[in-house]
Amino acid sequence: MRHLVVAGSATGRAHWLAERPNQDAFRVLSGDWGAVAVVCDGCGSEPMSGIGA
Repeated sequence: MRHLVVAGSATGRAHWLAERPNQDAFRVLSGDWGAVAVVCDGCGSEPMSGIGA
């Protein structure tokens, strides 16, 4: 079985204006067995939330 996986993330306006990095993360794995995706939304008010995501 073939899979087409498309993923993306964008830095929000507040983060862009404050020159803070995007704090979201994702990972997608796929194979003959199927596909799995994990999405993490970092908490922008915390200084290390990008690492947690």
